[in-house]
Amino acid sequence: MMVMSMAMPAFANPANYEKAGVWKKVLYTDLITPAPNTAFKFKITPATETEVTVGTTKYQLNIAPATAVKIQDAEFNPAIDKFGAVIADKDGTPAQGRQFTKEVEIQVKEEDLGNKYGYFLFNMEEEKTGYQGINYSYAKYKVLVYREQGKEPKAFVQRADNATGNWMVNAKVDTIYNNYGMHVPPVNPDPNPNPGPNPDPNPNPNPNDTTHDVLIKKVRKGNISDNKNTFKLKIYVEPDNQPAGKTESFSYRVGPVDPTQQYTIFEGGQANAITVDLTAGGDGVHIGGLTVGDKVHVEELDGTSYTMGVGSNNTNSATYIQNLDETAASLAAYKTSFNSIKDGSEVTVTNTKNGVAPTGIIMNVAPYAMMLAVAGGLGVVFVNRKKEEE
Repeated sequence: MMVMSMAMPAFANPANYEKAGVWKKVLYTDLITPAPNTAFKFKITPATETEVTVGTTKYQLNIAPATAVKIQDAEFNPAIDKFGAVIADKDGTPAQGRQFTKEVEIQVKEEDLGNKYGYFLFNMEEEKTGYQGINYSYAKYKVLVYREQGKEPKAFVQRADNATGNWMVNAKVDTIYNNYGMHVPPVNPDPNPNPGPNPDPNPNPNPNDTTHDVLIKKVRKGNISDNKNTFKLKIYVEPDNQPAGKTESFSYRVGPVDPTQQYTIFEGGQANAITVDLTAGGDGVHIGGLTVGDKVHVEELDGTSYTMGVGSNNTNSATYIQNLDETAASLAAYKTSFNSIKDGSEVTVTNTKNGVAPTGIIMNVAPYAMMLAVAGGLGVVFVNRKKEEE
């Protein structure tokens, strides 16, 4: 007897969330900012409309709880995602930033739709989770779900009117945009047709300048040359870690400032410090991916025979560098720290070595020579007076 077997078709479990559509997240950065360590989340609430127009047709809507729909988190991880693809800016200028694209599922739980079929409508907004430097979208959206008996539900996203939150006709979208430091992104991350009359104050002329860089250079001064021209610096970034528990990553490159070249990613925190050799008067080390709350710490490892100094090279430096530690105690320990709050920041670490008098006191040659001349002059006067008395 021949036994026939037949594979049973797989049906969606109405008690589980199943894929009903796709939603894309696009994130822009500047050229040297790695991916943020964060998840973009989307909040669903029930809509109040009773009908919508799709094309030229009006459809009556069913009511369902917010639990019937969810959109997966768009997860970003610098260790995995590293740098985005190089892109042109809004004006078409090439190589002005980078783009990450993540595709996530719009999921429907049929059990929560009950025994109704047809159209269901939900409100959707991006949650503002507070990751420093990210411009979140304040645009409002609708998720429309269509359920037909015997078929899997389908879902898509439509823009909503920002002023009223109501459905907008012929405004279907499949992508939401965010910016993380690209100065002129190809798409406005917040297509808000009803901006408030009093935007939040921003210290930078460009509100998209939310991730910053800094160039740290080494200069040697003084009247003694010991042929030492390379100095070792230990650098780490104390990240703001906003929101809590999310360790940030940054990038660096030793050499000329050139964002088109390869930069190395490193994590924030003292345990992840980098050590670089800088040539005095050379190009320095360029660090990217900094936000206003990230503090850069610099320690000189082999400058003990020098006097250390630090300063900003920027005109109107307070708009570039804040909290620069120039205290005597820190410099005596060959350490400093600062926050970069604007792109194009520059900090110079100076090493000074001057002559040593016989007393062991370090001094410049000119004052020391003057002291010898004065001492010699006094000696001549003393000898002449002694001769006169004799």
